[in-house]
Amino acid sequence: MLKELRDTWTYKAMTKEAREEGKIEGLRQAVVDVVQERFPEIAAFAQKQVDLIEDAALLRRLNVKMSSTQTVQEAVQMLITVDRDEKKNSQEPCPLEGDGLVNCSTS
Repeated sequence: MLKELRDTWTYKAMTKEAREEGKIEGLRQAVVDVVQERFPEIAAFAQKQVDLIEDAALLRRLNVKMSSTQTVQEAVQMLITVDRDEKKNSQEPCPLEGDGLVNCSTS
């Protein structure tokens, strides 16, 4: 009976979707882990931003960029702009504005 269930299109679709969701979640966590290690002051902001991204390729690119970013200002700017096509200009406030550390305007 289990084999019969596995052969159904519903089971196959559900397991494929679950694998994709797991892959996306793992990539999100990888980005946040890099940010937490390198720029802990913006880790919560990074988590909010990556939670909005559904594209695995975009998350992989962001992970590489966060690994090579030199400053917290660059990291914040990447988190704001990396998924502009995905979110079309999020209204998320900059986590460091007012601290004198960064200007997050994306104009």
